[in-house]
Amino acid sequence: AVVLGRWDKLQFVLSDLEVDFSLLRGQELKDRGVWPKETVCVNCEGSLDKATNEMLRWMVVCGGWLATSDWALTNAVRKTFPDVVVGYVKQSTGNDIVKIEAATPNHPFLMDTTRPHVDYTWWLEVQAFPTSVNDPMRTTVLVDSLEMRLKYGQDTMMATFPAGLGQVLHSTSHFYLQQEGFAQAGSRAERE
Repeated sequence: AVVLGRWDKLQFVLSDLEVDFSLLRGQELKDRGVWPKETVCVNCEGSLDKATNEMLRWMVVCGGWLATSDWALTNAVRKTFPDVVVGYVKQSTGNDIVKIEAATPNHPFLMDTTRPHVDYTWWLEVQAFPTSVNDPMRTTVLVDSLEMRLKYGQDTMMATFPAGLGQVLHSTSHFYLQQEGFAQAGSRAERE
């Protein structure tokens, strides 16, 4: 399920990848309910009410997955799983592109996504929150950026952490802005 946001549009990425999904507003997700074998993606800005955040917490703890982007870090992740990863609000980003590296290249989430001797970049939206890891024993940084640290004070671009039987994944900035590489990918396998 993809929860509509004001800024990010993960549904565009999933459509390009030919992945089936339900597109819902936060209230529709609350009315429909969630189940532990589900993945719920919350687009930036990720404003959800307290009852929806409690439902998402139950879903993840029982085995579901939650993926969020940009401001959903503050509006969804932090309200659902406080103080694991938070927004570094001392400095937001500009409309910028930074070089990135795989921080944990052998992690299953990154399998077959990077190649040696290739420079990878990440497009930052204006006023994206850099991600700050408050619980490093629980959190795995998947993608980081020295350039991001030098410019904006934090280097974490994508991080994940377990919660009960489930998993939470957060991405700095917007998923759909990273589609730039799709234009250069010729096949479905390359896009994936």
